[in-house]
Amino acid sequence: MATLNHVLDAIERHLDFPRSRSTGIARRLQEADLLPSGAPGVAPDLDPDNVLDLVITLASDTELHTAVDAVRAYHAMTPGGVNLDGAPQSIPNAPIAVAILVEDARTGVAEARKSRVAVSCNWRAVAIHKPDGSVVRKRSFSPI
Repeated sequence: MATLNHVLDAIERHLDFPRSRSTGIARRLQEADLLPSGAPGVAPDLDPDNVLDLVITLASDTELHTAVDAVRAYHAMTPGGVNLDGAPQSIPNAPIAVAILVEDARTGVAEARKSRVAVSCNWRAVAIHKPDGSVVRKRSFSPI
């Protein structure tokens, strides 16, 4: 676990997202109970999933007032945008697929370390580009 301030510093240092922008996005996510708020005088601790939510929101280049919707859409992204209600839990949604990729990269899996994650706010989609040229896409379910 890392404090929000440490996470925001790391995001600015390693991913080049301005601290002012990430602070505003984090505040919006806290107001919507999508990130922990901490307590008076106690900085909130973020788990790895919280950090990914924050980074994905920043990467989607969403406007401040749509940040909460962007995270909720990210959590609803599925393979091909299909409805997974009643489907086996073994079918990963976007947060699970990205978390697995990040964990593999952290443990030194070469393919994961060379993969790229592309985020689209307008299309409400995440694409994981693998070094072999394959692409895994997740997008929001939209009923017809």
